[in-house]
Amino acid sequence: MTWRVLNPEFKEEHIEGREHCLNFSNGLKGYECLITKTLERVTNNDLQKIFQCSAQNAVGNVTTTFKLSKRETDVVFLRHTLAASVILLLIILMCAGAVYVYWIEIVLLYRHYLSKDETIGDNKDFDAFISYATQTTEFMEESSYDNYEEQRFATLLLPSVLEDNYNYKLCIPERDILPGGAYVEDIAKIVKRSRRAIFILSQRYVTGPNLFELQAAITCSLEEQERLKLILIKLEPFKEPDSIPHIVKRALRALPIVSWKGDLNSKSAHTAKFWKRIRYYMPVKKSRGNLKL
Repeated sequence: MTWRVLNPEFKEEHIEGREHCLNFSNGLKGYECLITKTLERVTNNDLQKIFQCSAQNAVGNVTTTFKLSKRETDVVFLRHTLAASVILLLIILMCAGAVYVYWIEIVLLYRHYLSKDETIGDNKDFDAFISYATQTTEFMEESSYDNYEEQRFATLLLPSVLEDNYNYKLCIPERDILPGGAYVEDIAKIVKRSRRAIFILSQRYVTGPNLFELQAAITCSLEEQERLKLILIKLEPFKEPDSIPHIVKRALRALPIVSWKGDLNSKSAHTAKFWKRIRYYMPVKKSRGNLKL
């Protein structure tokens, strides 16, 4: 068995190959031999050569001839692969964008159907404690504030949505804490018995005495090791006074703030988005109400 190469000038040259012989396994006498030649690299000159493999034994001989050809790039396959990759990338980007935009809705939907009620067996009495500026709060530039929207928001609007529609149990000091006694100690105990603490931020709140409730809740949250979570609602723009405690100032920088931009007397599409964010931060609790506001 031999390998031969004919170059374009029809000059013949022999090339060495690797020979491998095996005994016949079907009962015949003799050997079956293979001789292999491997080209380390193929050049343009090799494409012009003719390769011959010859085999000879007592019975006869046989010769096989072939030429090397350059593999053509499958342009159609390449185009289809590129188009499929681009489409797949666009689908991934669109899905990622949809998840980013509708993340809160996805979480709320998952919690409504699949999540367990996390309020069972946690030894808490309230789903959320509500802190807001009351009419007894002293504030700067009193003439610039004619109505206490914080009190209306906390005592009327929050319960009408969270309690009536979503079965949350709120602790509103004006409604649920009996007058008299040690008010500061009562607030601290109520905060510890709550799963969340909601604070209605306004200029009156950050400059008034009710700010101590936020400070107490921050301290309790640190002691509870994140079991108590704080929800900050920005009812109106406000300027932080210089006298604000440092721990409160840091919390206002670190905690997420949900801004209210709706009308207390209506439920527009923007307020619907606001309530979804509030529910996103509230504990998982099975609701008797509808998913929609």
